[in-house]
Order: sequence, then C-alpha cells, then structure tokens
Amino acid sequence: AGSSELAPPPKPAVVSVGSELILGERRDNENLRWMCSVLHERHLPARVAVTVGDDPDVIAEHVGHLYRGGYAPIFVSGGMGGTHDDRTREGIAAALGAPLQTHGECFEILRESYGRTGLEFNEERRRMAELPAGAALIPNPSGAPGFSVEGKIYAFPGFPRMLRPMLLSVLDTIAPAVPPEKRWTVEEQLLPVNEGRVAARVEGLASALRAAGSSASVGIYPSNEQFQAQVKLVLRYQVGDTSARERFDSLVSDVRQSLE
Repeated sequence: AGSSELAPPPKPAVVSVGSELILGERRDNENLRWMCSVLHERHLPARVAVTVGDDPDVIAEHVGHLYRGGYAPIFVSGGMGGTHDDRTREGIAAALGAPLQTHGECFEILRESYGRTGLEFNEERRRMAELPAGAALIPNPSGAPGFSVEGKIYAFPGFPRMLRPMLLSVLDTIAPAVPPEKRWTVEEQLLPVNEGRVAARVEGLASALRAAGSSASVGIYPSNEQFQAQVKLVLRYQVGDTSARERFDSLVSDVRQSLE
C-alpha cells in the first residue's frame, strides 16, 4: 500500500538583491513588495522575505540558509547583469557549493542578441552566461535569461519589465492562477479608538476565524498620525469567504455603535 503521508507544504522565500536597497538610497523596494504580493495571490505566500546587498558572501549566506532550511521555491531578483557589482550568480553558486561555468545555450542567446543589435559582446556581457553548474534557463524576451537550479531556486533580473513577466511565467507552471472566488482581497477600516480598546475583540475574531477553518486573517495597526486615537483594522480574505467578511463587518459595526 502507498504511503498516506502528505507532502509538507511549500516554504516560499523571496530575496531581493541590491546594495542601493540596504543603504537607504531608494525610498522603497517595489520588487520585493510585488513579488510577495503576486505569490500571495497565487496561494504561495512567502514565509520569508529578505533584502541583501551586492556581496556574494552575504548572498551565499542567506540563500544557503534558506536552501538548507528547506525553503522552496526561493525567488531571487537583482544583481544579474554583467558589471563588477552584479554578484547574484556567484552568490547562488556558492550557496549550493557548485562551480560557476559557461552555460552554452545562454552564451549563444547572448551572442546572437548582441549581434543583432550591433553591440559588442564584450567580457562583461559574456559574464552573464556564467551560471551555477546544472542551471536551467528562464527565458527573458527583453534581455539575458534568468535561471533556476534544482527547481528550488529561481533567479531573475531586477528590472521590473523583465522580472514581472519572467516570474509570472514560472508561477504559471508551479502555482497556476486561482479562480476568482479564491483570490485574496483586503478590507480596511479606520476606527477612532486606541488599540487597547479593541485588541481583545480583534483577537476574538481571529480565534473565531481559525476555529471556523477560515484562511482569513485579521490585523490591528495603530495610526502613525493619531497613535492613541485611531487604529486600522485589516481583514485579508478570499473573495468567496463571505462568512469572514460578515464577521469582520459585524465587529466594525459593533465598535462604531459603542462609540455613539
């Protein structure tokens, strides 16, 4: 008889690479936010999301820790160009204990691409074909391919116009789009009370949702502007989970009525 054990749930992780991100030179990290958002939409929410600089040792440390800890799939963006500070390929190879080697198919794709544009296929551009041993290519209609290793680590360029279609194409194979009623949505409500006044009731709602087998979650966040006088309640739920929405709306209504 076959084993009745269920496969462990996936432990997705997102790694965003770029020294400009950890040095505070950018106001936000849109790639990280977008990747986490689209994974959540595909019912593959990230368990971990980290940002690291363009240091191959640090990349290797964090990707290796995730890999050895059973996290998969691991999605990495940024640091995939051919300049001196694009070190993601090197870092991932080190994380896996694998050598970097010229990927023949990737080399030919790059050589033909630069040949068509009339640009020199110089040493820096050739460097983009140096991939961890055993890597498989992820097609990029707009530039150099990304790559995957063991079907567990997926590496993409950091340019959003490249990253987004490439990641979506990967997700279409491992986490297809869900039907409309299973899609996640968010409901937010501002209440003119301090956090302590409603915390117990929100905790009660969270417990009730778990007890009902709902995948919805509820959060409570004090206002930055009116810390002691306003909170935001957030319900994250699947569109078809009308019971969760009704419970949330009822809590909000009860709190508002108690203030009258």
